[in-house]
Amino acid sequence: MAYIAMWAAFGGFILLISLINLFEFVKWIWFKRLGPTIYYLITGDADALPRR
Repeated sequence: MAYIAMWAAFGGFILLISLINLFEFVKWIWFKRLGPTIYYLITGDADALPRR
């Protein structure tokens, strides 16, 4: 029984790490790509777009 609990805890840890990485990726997509694009579409301010 302890063997199953150990694997469940390990799986939960891996899931937590995966969710944290997914959240960081979504934040990167929003702040670096979508956020400035939506701001540009609303305001027309091309200087707000990120430089490549």
